[in-house]
Amino acid sequence: MSLIQRKLSGEAERKISAERRVEEAQALHPSTEEIKNSDLLIKNVSSIFNKRISEEGLTETVKLAIVERVEYEINQFTSNYEERSRLKKITLSAMFGLGPLEVYMIPGSKVTDIIVQKYNHICIEDDTGVYRVEAEFNSEEHLRNVISRIVQQVGRQINLACPAVDAKLEDGSRIHATLPPISPDGATLTIRRFNTRKLDAEDYLELETLNQEMLDFLVECVQKKISILVCGGTGSGKTTLLNMLSGFIPDDELIVTIEDNCELQLKQPNVRRMEARSSINEASGFSIQDLVKHSLRMRPDRIIVGEVRDGSVVDMLSAMSTGHEGSMSTIHTNSPRALVDSRLPTLFSMYGTAFTKETQSLMTAEAVQLIVQISREPNRKRKITYITSVEGYNEQTGLLELVDIYRYSRENDESYRTDENPDHLIKTMKERGYSLDTLLKYAGSTL
Repeated sequence: MSLIQRKLSGEAERKISAERRVEEAQALHPSTEEIKNSDLLIKNVSSIFNKRISEEGLTETVKLAIVERVEYEINQFTSNYEERSRLKKITLSAMFGLGPLEVYMIPGSKVTDIIVQKYNHICIEDDTGVYRVEAEFNSEEHLRNVISRIVQQVGRQINLACPAVDAKLEDGSRIHATLPPISPDGATLTIRRFNTRKLDAEDYLELETLNQEMLDFLVECVQKKISILVCGGTGSGKTTLLNMLSGFIPDDELIVTIEDNCELQLKQPNVRRMEARSSINEASGFSIQDLVKHSLRMRPDRIIVGEVRDGSVVDMLSAMSTGHEGSMSTIHTNSPRALVDSRLPTLFSMYGTAFTKETQSLMTAEAVQLIVQISREPNRKRKITYITSVEGYNEQTGLLELVDIYRYSRENDESYRTDENPDHLIKTMKERGYSLDTLLKYAGSTL
């Protein structure tokens, strides 16, 4: 190899090495000079492309042209490879991406949540817990610019008149952002990352979220059209569990899914997805409640609602009890008893029509056969803590009768079958003409 070739080869290796170090860095911490140069680059490049962006939009072709221009401008600096790579990453992440958060949005990352408490105080959550990271935005203005760009891309706006907004990123991740005055210490940004990996039954067994006996029982109930409510607290894994259970619905059934943000990943061939939409400008919005009503005209065998959090519970329960058996949804609550005694009455009150407590209980008893409670334990593991049968309405006590079929013991860290029999559930299955072998094996019923 000639001297010139060795020199060119060495230059290429140094360039690649510098780019790799910058790309793998968790936090760049731009210097004052880098921030100044980046701002100047953004200003110059924006002036060149503003007209084109307004005419064509920020298409991939336009983005590529902008990247090429940024690289050209950076090459005019007399800095070394690593400095140029740093400036390029800082500038492009500020123009297109999420700035210092980009590194936590890489596909395959175990980060589940990103919490920007302030421009210079960022926390993330993964399977080890919540902790602060070194990454930070350059300034309050930098954070606000990133938030504005995110919400503008989905046709939303955030300002003094509307200082809080919910939106969704292209990859399905959900965001919530606030500005002063409702967050007086500065702008905040919370990102719940969309989990592209679908957990299957084997994953749940391996993670010890439930045991084989419980899984067999739930599969039997799903396939035999038992209506199920999956319950749990924030971050407990309700939607992921609903997704896994929905996978056991037979392929020949017609399914309609309804969500605030499409997260369910059903693989059956006959799935129609519906997504709620907030009112934007003069365009009317469609709530979960609206979509449940629309779904009833779409001839579904089952309706799967990502989460019920308002008066749509009335329409959902009506659907479950009028020809849409086996429908499923999730509800935020801490236990099956809390669900029927407090959470459901609260949701009923949001419907706009007054329902007596007895009517609420009767509607629930007629529509829902099974409650599956999932919890995130202090050790961060997810456990199905209750599988509970709704056995009917007790006129004497005025309460819904619940029978826990399975419970989880925190003291012993194990799930176990109770000695109670879900007689109403077994009777329901028997009336529908289904084999009860699996259920009877676990229930020990004398029916």
